Amino acid sequence: MATATPANTTAKTRPGAKRSTVAAVFGNYIEYVDFGSYGFMAAIIGANFFPGDASAQLLSSLAVFGVTFFFRPVGGVLWGYVGDRYGRKNALVWAIVLMSLSTALIGVLPNYTAIGIAAPILLVLLRSLQGISIGGEFAGAGTFITETAPPNRRGVWSSYISVSAALGTLTASTLVLALTVTLTSAQMSSWGWRIPFLLALPIGVVALVMRAKAVETEVFVKLREKEKAPVNPFKGFGKEEVKSILIVAVFASAAGLGIYYFFTYFNVFLSTTVGLGSSTAIGLTAIGLILYSLMCPFAGLIGDLWGRKRPFVISLIVLGLVAVPVFMLLRAGIVAAIAGLILFGLAQSVVNVSTSVVLAEMFRARSRMSGGAIGHNIGLALVGGTGPLVAAALVSSTGNPLAPGFYLGAVALLAGVITWIFLPETGKRSMFADESESLKAQELKLDGSTTPAQA
Repeated sequence: MATATPANTTAKTRPGAKRSTVAAVFGNYIEYVDFGSYGFMAAIIGANFFPGDASAQLLSSLAVFGVTFFFRPVGGVLWGYVGDRYGRKNALVWAIVLMSLSTALIGVLPNYTAIGIAAPILLVLLRSLQGISIGGEFAGAGTFITETAPPNRRGVWSSYISVSAALGTLTASTLVLALTVTLTSAQMSSWGWRIPFLLALPIGVVALVMRAKAVETEVFVKLREKEKAPVNPFKGFGKEEVKSILIVAVFASAAGLGIYYFFTYFNVFLSTTVGLGSSTAIGLTAIGLILYSLMCPFAGLIGDLWGRKRPFVISLIVLGLVAVPVFMLLRAGIVAAIAGLILFGLAQSVVNVSTSVVLAEMFRARSRMSGGAIGHNIGLALVGGTGPLVAAALVSSTGNPLAPGFYLGAVALLAGVITWIFLPETGKRSMFADESESLKAQELKLDGSTTPAQA
């Protein structure tokens, strides 16, 4: 087995590492501002682009939100291939270009009254392009940062991905809240909803410039030096990779379902099911996102100190157990709702941060971005991304406002059990390892008795 790069070769000593990490994190933030704006505008967008009553329009709008996730695996394959063959940086640069353009075009799209059935068709097309873009973003940024971070701080550094996603969603919700308070309902429905989408272009340019100036990861540079020429990352995919992709898909299903409840559905639930005003619902969601953002670095630190597997499994099980009580708290008044959001954020922060770092650590260097992106987006396409639509449909069909909690609880508990059985401990793996032998041989003992060179 080839010798891995020594552990003392860390991102701290590499010029431009921290600046490059900031570029990756900021780009991820912008992607979620763009992507999250749709969720907070779901009801208004439904009224603009779909016929029928308010309930049918909302479900149609959430369906478009869910359909987007079926294109995320396409993005995972595309950006994973680009990232593993031509560089992590190149994949992140082109992903932000596609997201910014597709989001800005939504901002100028004529509505159903103006162009009829063409309006929802074009909306689906542009949302699909958004899905392709963000399909490589989470895993791509996760790979970039995990390969850049010091080996004993990969969890903390990777937590900034979850923080930036939450802050991006928070920015979207704050902007929507400001518009809702400032504009009349007629103005908001007519043109106000377009503003967050149009802002995607100028802020996307800023993110693009930052990413273009980023430094490629040392892992990829050394891999390219060894191979001399780009290698197809899918060549040599075997049972190890397939197994790892399936494991990632399982825990990504629960992580994605939880985070899109948090980012999108809780706002819808508080306004349409609980009956709170739009401003109040957005405000409560914003409080939850701020607290969640503060929790994420601590969640990453836990993984760095205790390993990945134990905190990951425990947090999945806790998420499954608190899902229904959280929905009960959301219906019990403002103070109780905040308590519910805090409880949810505690469990979800560990789940999401663990996901971002483990999906990178699961794969060898030459197929890392491809494997992580494909597994992550399969989980989101099948379960996570459709969560808001399924949750709204469950409430509508059963009349039980707690039904979404039972659904999340079942998914998280099942994922916790499967993760406990099949997930290897990845916290001490060398990110430079790129041999085809069993991934178990790449693991390092958590007590530090094995050196990276032996890995």
